[in-house]
Amino acid sequence: MEKVTLRKNLLAQRELEPDRAKKTEAIQRVIPSLPAFQRCQALLCYASFGAELSLDQLIDRELALGVRQICLPYCSGTKLGLSLLLAKTELETGIFGVPELRPELRSSREVQP
Repeated sequence: MEKVTLRKNLLAQRELEPDRAKKTEAIQRVIPSLPAFQRCQALLCYASFGAELSLDQLIDRELALGVRQICLPYCSGTKLGLSLLLAKTELETGIFGVPELRPELRSSREVQP
C-alpha cells in the first residue's frame, strides 16, 4: 500500500474512534502516576489537534506546577525540531494545522534530544 493511502486510511480510522474521551481521560490520569513521569525533568508532548487524544489538561497542569520543562515538536521546512513551551499562549497553528511554538521563539528555546 502506498504511504499516502495508508496515512489517509489510518487518519480515517482515528476519526471514527468511539472512546476518544475515555482514552484522553485515562492518559490524563495514568501518566502522572507513573514513576518514570514523577522522576522526569522534561516532558516531550504534542499539542493535539483534530481527532488526536488530547494532552491539553496534562500540559496545563505541568505548566501551572512549573516542575517539568514542556517540550513540543515543530516543523520548519524539512526540519523537525523541539522547543521549550512556557505558556500555551505561545502556540500558533503551524504547518498541516498542528499547534506549534511561534517561529520567533524557537531558536532561543530549542531543545536538543
